[in-house]
Amino acid sequence: MARLRGRMTLLILCCIIFIIVCPMVQLHDLGTDYSSYFGRRPAVHAHAQSSIDSPCRGFPSMDKIVVSLKTRAANAHARLPLHLLTHLQCVPDVLLFSDMEQQVAGHRVHDVLDRVNNVVKLVNKEFSFYDEQKDCAGPREQCRDDARMAAGLEKYMTINMVARAWELRPRREWYVFLEDDTYVVWPSLIHWLRKKAKRSSQDYSYVGSVVMLEGYAFAHGSSGFVLSGALVETLLNKYPDVTGAYDKLARDMSYGGMALAKALEHVGQGVRQAHPMFNGEKPSTVPFGQTHWCQPVFTMATMTPEGLSDAWEYEKTRNESDVIQLRHLYHHFFKPHMVYFRRKWDNLADSTCYIGRGEQGRASPSMKAKQKEESEKTIVEKHAHRSAAACARVCEAEGLDISDAEFMALATQTERARLVREKYDAKAKHDALFRLNRRCFQWKYEDGVCWTSPHFTLGAPSAPKGDHEEEGEDGDGEVVTSGWFVKGIADWIDAMGDCAVDWKEPVLPK
Repeated sequence: MARLRGRMTLLILCCIIFIIVCPMVQLHDLGTDYSSYFGRRPAVHAHAQSSIDSPCRGFPSMDKIVVSLKTRAANAHARLPLHLLTHLQCVPDVLLFSDMEQQVAGHRVHDVLDRVNNVVKLVNKEFSFYDEQKDCAGPREQCRDDARMAAGLEKYMTINMVARAWELRPRREWYVFLEDDTYVVWPSLIHWLRKKAKRSSQDYSYVGSVVMLEGYAFAHGSSGFVLSGALVETLLNKYPDVTGAYDKLARDMSYGGMALAKALEHVGQGVRQAHPMFNGEKPSTVPFGQTHWCQPVFTMATMTPEGLSDAWEYEKTRNESDVIQLRHLYHHFFKPHMVYFRRKWDNLADSTCYIGRGEQGRASPSMKAKQKEESEKTIVEKHAHRSAAACARVCEAEGLDISDAEFMALATQTERARLVREKYDAKAKHDALFRLNRRCFQWKYEDGVCWTSPHFTLGAPSAPKGDHEEEGEDGDGEVVTSGWFVKGIADWIDAMGDCAVDWKEPVLPK
C-alpha cells in the first residue's frame, strides 16, 4: 500500500511539472521575447568580473579632488540618496549644497545662500520663498514648492558653492561640481584629470560642456564642470568679496553658471569646451554618429532616478574593463530597442526639413531655415513630404544614383522601396567608404513634414496632442512617426570598427 501511495505521489508530481514546463517550451519555440513584449526588463545578472557586489573595488584614488553636488530643498530627499548609493558611493568626501540646510541619509546638506547680504534678500522676491522653505515645519513633501522661485534662487547658488567648497576643503588640486541630475563615470574623469589635463601644455582650469547664451559662454551645470584649485584660489585671493559682488548682479543673469563665468573673466579665465566628454545628454537623447561615438564619457545630464540606477548598474556589470565610450552606451541602451519605426514617438530628428512646394505657407521660420532648396533635391527627396514611407526613403537613398525617370516609372510605394533597397545593397556590398560616410541615419514624419538627421537617437514618446488626432489614409496624419535606417546604421557601425578612445582636447569656444 505504501509503495502504491509513493507511485501515485510521483505520478502527480510528473503531471504538475508537465503542466508548467510545456507552455514554457511552446513560448520558447515561437522565438518571441515575451519579457520585452510585456514591457519588463530582464534582470541583470552579475558576471564573473562584476563589481556590483564590491562596487568600490578598483575605484580610482580621489586624493586632492573635491566633489560638490548642488540640489534644492524640494529635491534633496528624493534625489540625493540614489546618488549616494550609486556613482557617489565610492567617493569618500562629497560636499552637498542646497538652498536650505538639511540632513539627508546621514549627510549634511549645506545652505549655500545663508550668507547672501540681507539687502539682496530683501529686494529680490525669490528670497521670500527661501524664507518660506525654512519656516515650513512639516515634511518637505508637504511644504509648498515653487519651481520658478527655486530657479531664481539658483542664480545665486553656483558662485557661492564654489567659494564654500574652497572654504570647507581648501587647496585641493581639482574641484568637480555636479547637479542632482548628473551622472559621473569616475574612472574616466579621474584618469583624464590626472593623465591628460594635468600634463597638458594648455590651461584646463575651467572645463565643461559649453553653453552659449546671449553671446556669452559658460559651463552647463547639469553636465558637470571642473575648476582647478589654483584658479579658485586666485579668484578668491584677488577678489575676496566676489560672492557679495555677484550676489548683487545675479538677478540680471539667466543662470548661476553665467555669474561664475563672468566672475572668472576678472582673472582672465574663460571656459573650455570639452563636449561630448562632459555631456548634456542622457542615453536616450545622445545623438550617436561621427561626433558622438569614439569619445569617452565623463558625465551624463538630465538623468532621472531610474536613469541613474540603470547607468550605475551598467557600469558595474559590463564585461569589458576598457574606457566607456559613447558607442558603448549605444550598444547597451539603444540597440536593444532598435526598430524600423515607431508611431507616436519623437527621435529628435531636426537637421534637414522637407516640405512640399505648395505647403510653404504653413512652414515656420525654423523649418524654412533648415529646408533643402528645391533645385538641390533628388527625386526621392522631392517626394519625402508625401508620407512616412516616402520620408524613410530619403536616408535609404542617400548617395545612390537614382534617375527621375526610373523612379517615376514605378507606380507603387512598394516598387520604389524595392528599387532603393536593391541599389543600396549593391553599393554597400563593395563600397566601404559609402558605408562609412553616411550622413542620414534617421527620419521623423508629421502632417506632411519630413525631417532627417546625420545622427541616430532613441528619443521618447511624442507629446500628446489631444484625444482627436487626425490620421490620413496611410495612418500618418498628425501622429508623429519616427524611424531609423537600421541597415545603414549597422553598416556604418561595422565600418567604424572598434575605434580607439578619442580624448578630445578642450578648446576655447569661438
